[in-house]
Amino acid sequence: FIFLFSLFTVTLTAIAQKKVLIFSKTQGFRHGSIEKGARVLKQLLDKEKISSDHSEDAALFTDQGLKKYDAIIFLSTTGDILDSNQQDAFMRYIQSGKGFVGIHAATDTEFDWPWYNGLVGAYFTSHPAVQQAKIDVLDRKHAATKHLEPTWLHKDEWYDFKDVKDGLHVLMNLDEKSYNGGKMGD
Repeated sequence: FIFLFSLFTVTLTAIAQKKVLIFSKTQGFRHGSIEKGARVLKQLLDKEKISSDHSEDAALFTDQGLKKYDAIIFLSTTGDILDSNQQDAFMRYIQSGKGFVGIHAATDTEFDWPWYNGLVGAYFTSHPAVQQAKIDVLDRKHAATKHLEPTWLHKDEWYDFKDVKDGLHVLMNLDEKSYNGGKMGD
């Protein structure tokens, strides 16, 4: 979550005076942190002079409904949350050059939509207990990671993924030897 938020902050700071949709609809597991996360995101966006709306109404996902937003944040979304027309509108939105940030369970969303898998890069499969692990920062020139040391220790809920897309630009690598229960391998 911290890494994604750092990337999110760096990305959205560059588009000040913009508007963001914080979308947190769930059709599967619902994280208890969603409401607090939405409040914190709104506060951080306000600080950067970026206006925002928080919604769980998928009816916003039309060409007209998304037009006013410069970026959409999927905040711990889960399950099948968009119908085929809403998916088409979201796809056109992204293809027009607008922004997207997926936080936490956004990879536990839209499992039957290959285009979305390409957008998020992989799908969630499982996670072990929350614990500290070592992360190797592979790209220290990227805006989201340039402030980090080459090795970063952090306590979090580490996800295992499936359907990982080829050609991803990996900024950091989680060292599975540094914690228990990881299933991704090297």
